[in-house]
Amino acid sequence: AFASHHPDSGRTHEADITLNYDVNVGDRLRLSPNVTYLTFPNLDLRARTELAVKATLDDTYSLNVVRDLDNKEGLRRGTYVELGARKAFEVFGLNPVADIAVGWENHFLSNETGLRHIDAGLSLPIPLKFLGENVTLIPGIRRTESLNDKVANDKWYGGLTLEVKF
Repeated sequence: AFASHHPDSGRTHEADITLNYDVNVGDRLRLSPNVTYLTFPNLDLRARTELAVKATLDDTYSLNVVRDLDNKEGLRRGTYVELGARKAFEVFGLNPVADIAVGWENHFLSNETGLRHIDAGLSLPIPLKFLGENVTLIPGIRRTESLNDKVANDKWYGGLTLEVKF
């Protein structure tokens, strides 16, 4: 689950829910097909569904391909591709994760094709063992640098992710 709350307006702008399934292919490769339902309360956008497949090598390098299934904003159904890297490390007994990715789109959230943004983040997975072995709260902060002014602006954002594995 994901929710974006805008600090200036005090309103929630996006709330998503994702169903993901991880499949290990050998010792180094993980494939993660998923479907995400996105809603945009307080914005003039309709809810939509995205289908994605992410391939991760050595829990470090990733390729994520996302396809919009029902874009209703007058745009063509598009594709978004993201190439990323992540590194988990230990600091004072905590295990933060740093990641960076570059995104490319073909008519995904705009009528544009090309590089979209560079995105970097830092998160801190916190196991919630009192709720079970597979429940994790993940606070994080991110910075997005736009590579295409028609698609998005540069911005900082943060939030909480609740991860439940079964």
